[in-house]
Amino acid sequence: MGLVEEIKNALELEVRPSEEPDKYFEAVFESKDLDKLLDLVRKQIGESVKSPGRYATFPKNVGELVNSMGGLRIEQSFYFKQEPNGEYIYVALWPWQTNPSKTTLKIGKGSFPVPSLKKT
Repeated sequence: MGLVEEIKNALELEVRPSEEPDKYFEAVFESKDLDKLLDLVRKQIGESVKSPGRYATFPKNVGELVNSMGGLRIEQSFYFKQEPNGEYIYVALWPWQTNPSKTTLKIGKGSFPVPSLKKT
């Protein structure tokens, strides 16, 4: 995940272990570095599909992905990009309610089935 490497090089992170490091990355960073992180995320993924302070609805497969993470609270952000081949990458930002100076970063990748085209 090229985005993960860019973020590791740009920010001071407390990386959490992952059983599937090629598919999932989680770390905690200082909230003061949010703008720097968002510059990197937007460069590779684009704008958020769920911004802090807003609610969002998602297509069924993306909604299931979000639900598998425990859903999204109003103050959390979610970025998502899917390629035509079905591969996707997401970034979730979870600011800490107990310590606003910290934010958890979650980055994952996977794929959804791509509908087959019927020949006519």
